[in-house]
Amino acid sequence: MIRIRAARSEDLATVHSITQRAYAAWLPALGYPAQPMTDDHGPRIKRGEVLLACHGEHVLGLIAVEPSDDHHLIFSVAGDPDSAGKGIGPRLIAEAERQAFLAGKRRMDVYL
Repeated sequence: MIRIRAARSEDLATVHSITQRAYAAWLPALGYPAQPMTDDHGPRIKRGEVLLACHGEHVLGLIAVEPSDDHHLIFSVAGDPDSAGKGIGPRLIAEAERQAFLAGKRRMDVYL
């Protein structure tokens, strides 16, 4: 069973590793690291902006969402490449949408 939980400070290395592996495929096309690869995830985790999809203690993917006054911004969605095709990304996005709705937000944007 997959559960979604907030990332904790002890998850920082895992968040970093999954982000690096997930976005590595974009390096040849972009010619430089995608913004999430260079981001300091520690402050995001401390602010409660990172959610993890987990199977037991194994992290399958993550989503980083920045709240603002009138909407939430999906900054990054990263799935562990070993878990590709299991619907982790859509589940994380659905949870982020649910949390935004509960916070009174009626709009979500995606960082491009």
